[in-house]
Amino acid sequence: MSGEEAGNLPSLPVGINCVQVLTGSKIRTCVSSVLNFLDEKSEADVVIIGRDETLSKTVTIFEIVKRKTKTKFTEEIQLHQVERELDNNKGKQTLVYLKIFLKPNKS
Repeated sequence: MSGEEAGNLPSLPVGINCVQVLTGSKIRTCVSSVLNFLDEKSEADVVIIGRDETLSKTVTIFEIVKRKTKTKFTEEIQLHQVERELDNNKGKQTLVYLKIFLKPNKS
């Protein structure tokens, strides 16, 4: 995710697998990606990111993953609101981001 797409949010640290939920994203595809990240690399963190109109889809994906996963993890949920200037001083746009971090418990 580039800085422009992310609304200049801080970039994610190295070693975190990211699943970005877009308006055209299929829920089953996103769930499958998250589950694969959690199964294959159980020591690496996974973050699910949704923005504006995909916030409810992001939460749905998280709830399905929570129900289906065999890996025990700690969750951290962050909600960001970013304002940015539109081109030619046409005003401001407010973007809302939801980041859900899944951190596997070390056993």
